[in-house]
Amino acid sequence: MPKLKDKFRLVIMNDETYEEVGSYRLSPLNLYLLLCTLIVLGFLLALSVVAYTPFKRLLPGFGWSPDHPDYLKVTTHVQNLESQVLAQQLYIDNFKKWLTGEATKDKTWEYKGDDPTKDFLNQSQNGLRNLINVYLTPPVKGEIIAEFVPLKKHYGVDILTTKNTKVLAPLDGKIIKAYYNIITGNTLMIQHSDGIVTQYQYNSALLKRVGDEVKAGDAIAIVGQTGTKSDGSNLHFELWKEGEPLDPLNYINFK
Repeated sequence: MPKLKDKFRLVIMNDETYEEVGSYRLSPLNLYLLLCTLIVLGFLLALSVVAYTPFKRLLPGFGWSPDHPDYLKVTTHVQNLESQVLAQQLYIDNFKKWLTGEATKDKTWEYKGDDPTKDFLNQSQNGLRNLINVYLTPPVKGEIIAEFVPLKKHYGVDILTTKNTKVLAPLDGKIIKAYYNIITGNTLMIQHSDGIVTQYQYNSALLKRVGDEVKAGDAIAIVGQTGTKSDGSNLHFELWKEGEPLDPLNYINFK
């Protein structure tokens, strides 16, 4: 067998004239080193492609993690689109109920007292007209444990959800109140366009301060259990339009 350092000559000749075209001195060691060099360069090239190009996201184990900023951005955008589609369908369904008179059968709005100024049915109909083209992102997803009952001075809904869940802004707006109250706990209010105001109670922490501008889908607080009215890890959410409370379930799908 030839040794690694034995010299060999590789001659390239014209097949018809037998004229020598090229001649190269080689040894098994040179061929071995050349092959190893090509393998190393190929490995480094593949590693660079995986490390520095989007191609790595197609490989198992190199995809976006749930904490990756791009992953969070895309996920939030998709969730906002889904929320808009669901909200639009919800508005259409409720607007149909109002047109056909079915809204008058909503017991939540029925008033049987002696004060004719508390006509919550008219407020509901006005709200459907005023918010029919407004799309709201759900502040949280969860189970409704307390519905909108204005006759009992419960002007919002309580949503039971996982502790430490982020509370999201349903619309663009500006923080107008951010404070702690012994009854409502960490409380926050946002002023939106067209006379819309939203309020958030029982939070464990507030992520925004008075004067901060927020976009729909921005995290504004953390769900908790603060305040004497809180019962479990839930969010009390209120929706107001020009000083009148509206039932959030008519405009937002919390499931």
